[in-house]
Amino acid sequence: NFINKIYILGGNINFDALPGQVVKNGDGATVYPHRYYFENPDSDKVISISSPEGTIVCEDEYYYTIDYSTYSESATIVRYSHISITTTQRKEETAVRLCELMEIKKGAVAMIGGGGKTTLMYTLANELEAENSVIVMTTTHIKPPDNMPVLLNPSEDDVVRMVSAGRAICAGKLNDEKKLCPPDIAVSRLIGMADYVLIEADGSKGLPMKAHESYEPVIPDEVNDVILVVGMTGIGKKVSEAAHRSRLYCQLALCSENDIITPEIAAEVINKEALHTKVFLNQIDAAAPGAAQKLARLIEGPVYSGALIEGEWECLC
Repeated sequence: NFINKIYILGGNINFDALPGQVVKNGDGATVYPHRYYFENPDSDKVISISSPEGTIVCEDEYYYTIDYSTYSESATIVRYSHISITTTQRKEETAVRLCELMEIKKGAVAMIGGGGKTTLMYTLANELEAENSVIVMTTTHIKPPDNMPVLLNPSEDDVVRMVSAGRAICAGKLNDEKKLCPPDIAVSRLIGMADYVLIEADGSKGLPMKAHESYEPVIPDEVNDVILVVGMTGIGKKVSEAAHRSRLYCQLALCSENDIITPEIAAEVINKEALHTKVFLNQIDAAAPGAAQKLARLIEGPVYSGALIEGEWECLC
C-alpha cells in the first residue's frame, strides 16, 4: 500500500501510515539523492522529506522519522503510525477549473497550434468527465493516451456503450506508426453521443509555435470553439528553432528565420491567421516575466495563460 499524492490545501492534513508503508511522490515532484519533494498546489511552500537526518521537514519543523534509500522514488515510514503536516502559507485565490475559466460550451471543441494541445485536451477531459460524457479524438494523429480507455475502430454502439460508463474515452484507429488517427465515425454523429467531443486538430512537430498551410488545421464543420495553444518557450528563440512551418511563419510576420520571436512577431502571425476563438498561452513558467501579458494585449480575442502541466491558469482577457 502506498499514499500516491500528498497535497496540502492550507492548514492541516492528517493521514494514517503504518510502519513499512510507502509514501510516494505527487505529480510534478522532483526526486534528488537523499531528498524528496511533495508539491503543495495552494502554497508557495514545498514540503520535503529528507535524509540522512531521517526527518520530514515542513516550515522548518521536524516531524516523523523515515528510512530513505539513495535515489529511491519512495520513502518508507519506519516509526510513527500517524502523520500530521501543517502549512501556514496558502494562496488566497480559489482554484478554478480550466473548463469553467475558459467557458467551454457543450459540443465539439478543437485544439490547434503549438506546445500543449494534447495536455490541454486531456486536462479538459479530466475535468469534464465528472459531470459529463466526453469523447476525445484527433483529426490528424496522436499517441494513444494512457489515462483513459481507447476504442480502436469502434462502431457507434461501442462508443455509446463506453460513454455511458461515465469516463472520458478516446476513439480512433491506429496507423502504421501505431498512432491514433480519426475514427470512421463522423464528428456530426459523435456530438450526438456525448456532451463534449474534444479534438486535437493540428500538429506542430513538438514545437511551441506554428504557422499553417492552406489545408491546416483540420477543423470539422461542427466545431463551435477553436482554442489556439501557443508555447511561450518559443518567445526569445529563433523562428527556425521554435516555429513549425518556419517559412510560412516568416511570410506572415515579415521576418527572417534567424530573427528572434518576440511577442509582436507572435501576435502578428496569430492575428493574420485568425483561426481561433480563444488563445491559451502555455508554458509561462518558462517565459520571461511579463511576456505573456504583453502578448495577450496584442492578440485579438479572449486570452488565457498558464502552465498546463503544473495545473496553473488564469484569464488575461
